[in-house]
Amino acid sequence: CAISRPRKRIVTLTLAATMDYVCYHTFEEVVCLDRKTGEQAWRKKNESWPDYTGTSGSLLMYEDIVFYASDQGIHAWQVDNGDLLWKGKRIARTGIRNPPDLFVANGLLWGGFTLDMNTGVVPQERSPFAVEPMSGFDVQGLNPNTGKVMKSIPIDNLISEGHHVRCYRGKATDRFLLWPKRGIEFVDVSTWQQHERCDWIRGECSYGIMPANGLLYIPPHSCVCYSGVLLTGFYALSGETRPRDYCNNITRLVKGEAYPASKAGKRIEENHSDWPTYRHDMERSGSTKTKVPLDLGKKWMVMLGGELTSPVVAEGMVYVASSNTHLLTAIDEESGKIKWQFTAGARIDSPPTIYNGKVLFGSCDGWVYCLQANDGRLVWKFHAAPSERLIVVRGQLESTWPVPGNVLVVDGLAYFAVGRSSFLDGGIQLYALDASTGQVRYKTRLDGPWPDVSTQKGEPYFMDGAKSDILSSDGISIFLGFNTFDLMLQKRRNSETETKLGLRSVDKHLMAGTGFLDHTWHDRVSWLYSNKWPGRFHNWEQISHSGQILVFDDNATYSLKGFPTIEFMSPLFIPGEGHSLRADSNIFIPQFNKEKVSSQYDSKWNVKSNVRAFGMVLSGNTLFIAGTEDLIPEEDPYKALDGRNGALLQAVNSEDGMILKEYRLDSPLIFDGMIAANSKLILATRDGELMCLSGKEKN
Repeated sequence: CAISRPRKRIVTLTLAATMDYVCYHTFEEVVCLDRKTGEQAWRKKNESWPDYTGTSGSLLMYEDIVFYASDQGIHAWQVDNGDLLWKGKRIARTGIRNPPDLFVANGLLWGGFTLDMNTGVVPQERSPFAVEPMSGFDVQGLNPNTGKVMKSIPIDNLISEGHHVRCYRGKATDRFLLWPKRGIEFVDVSTWQQHERCDWIRGECSYGIMPANGLLYIPPHSCVCYSGVLLTGFYALSGETRPRDYCNNITRLVKGEAYPASKAGKRIEENHSDWPTYRHDMERSGSTKTKVPLDLGKKWMVMLGGELTSPVVAEGMVYVASSNTHLLTAIDEESGKIKWQFTAGARIDSPPTIYNGKVLFGSCDGWVYCLQANDGRLVWKFHAAPSERLIVVRGQLESTWPVPGNVLVVDGLAYFAVGRSSFLDGGIQLYALDASTGQVRYKTRLDGPWPDVSTQKGEPYFMDGAKSDILSSDGISIFLGFNTFDLMLQKRRNSETETKLGLRSVDKHLMAGTGFLDHTWHDRVSWLYSNKWPGRFHNWEQISHSGQILVFDDNATYSLKGFPTIEFMSPLFIPGEGHSLRADSNIFIPQFNKEKVSSQYDSKWNVKSNVRAFGMVLSGNTLFIAGTEDLIPEEDPYKALDGRNGALLQAVNSEDGMILKEYRLDSPLIFDGMIAANSKLILATRDGELMCLSGKEKN
């Protein structure tokens, strides 16, 4: 550092600079320094500015002008001497904790989205800083030198009603103001005025999103609104540069050396002692009638390494994928010996489905594979991605349109989704292939829906659309989140929202708020077995038939609530105080009112559990749970929570919740990494180990 000067406190995100000057705000005054010497050029204090209002102001330097906007209005000073050029009116506060936004785009000065915190609505005067009053529903661009309105742009129904502005500030480019009301509202200040409301993307608290390098960077967030559609993770998004139509010049079906497929093997539904697909069956119940003995011992262990998927079992073989190495491994169920391995073109994020002597799975390379179950030879593979376009995901190349690993099989047809979001890269396509031949039987496409902001107002907590995920079925319908299709993949019309929080009726099925492929244990979203898609609500700790992980059979739903208490809007858990393990009768369903979800009956049982369960299986009348132990070692408080203290496996009586047996494990499981098949438990651990537990042999 060439120059250092002691200063009073500087308001976060107010530091601004030009070639010759640096400015910042101290809560009491704006200070301008000579950039080369660090000496003060000028400072301005206004007695009407509060010392601290809970929201700081926005400071902007453009050419030879310094702008400062706050709740009290706007001031514009000459940068070299601090002379006041003009000042604008006082405005309503913005957002839940945001200062007024301030941008220069196309040579004009623009204010951001403002919200009257007393009424909770957008003020009629859309330009927050104009020196003369203007009413209406327009956004105004001001002359930076005078504060006069130079351009007025109507935004129609771009802004959804209800709720508050996001907990982060807006951003801008030369063409767009990126407002943070619901997700991102694109206010087009160019001559085209093509505004867009994108509620399916969201920034993180405090910082928000970042437009840079011709891209829009979307960081991880903890928001709960629009679950089932909202993107989660870290994304770099670009403007669409390619045609939205799928390419038809690709050879879709490639026949392998084992084509046509052998008819040997049992149908997926014929052996209930096997575990032939993700969570046992097409309903994803996580339950089986096979009974696992309580007196268990290690039968075999295979160290595969890396990040494993949950396993599946069929016809004497165990199948599991090592996700990051793209490797699918087949293991003899009795001996634990590896029989064969197959390498796909990219990650395999979930286990395969075994059907009629075949192994069916998707890969993040955009292909679906069909192998012979006995020797791993390729029967066929299907190129589901619309074209060969690759992106970098967690350090590896994969298709822009990945296919989830688990393929749903219903009546001999293999169903799967390809893509990431109905709002990205031409949307999501759903296929139904003949499981034996790979021939396309049905397909459909989910694109958008894109709102017409000239006529359509957005819903405050719910929107149509979809994220790609593992599919499920009740044998009559195909489910992708809250989206329902018939077996020919014709979209069923969604019911209208029943409450302002986005409640709507659906066919009863298991729903994962952020998707089955999300293993992060999001505190404000849960799994739910119900005939209602709940939209957004706060009191997950009270709702029945829900939890961070759950299983069900015909009679009851068993769930573990990882966050059994609530503070304001966010469920939470207090380390050392346990989690809620409960059983709810399936005769009843969760009851919803206008604001929240409530259980209007007592659960069959509800006990405090000391296991933070990442695995859960219902085997006959025994509920097995496995996870890290909820305790706080004095010498290392995070040791148990981080999984460095091993894990616990508990056998629980499904009739009353009492613990029947308990075992210690050296490593925690991966999420949903335990299954039961043929009187055995098979577990995939975070250490890359696949372990089989069975009844101890009697002497």
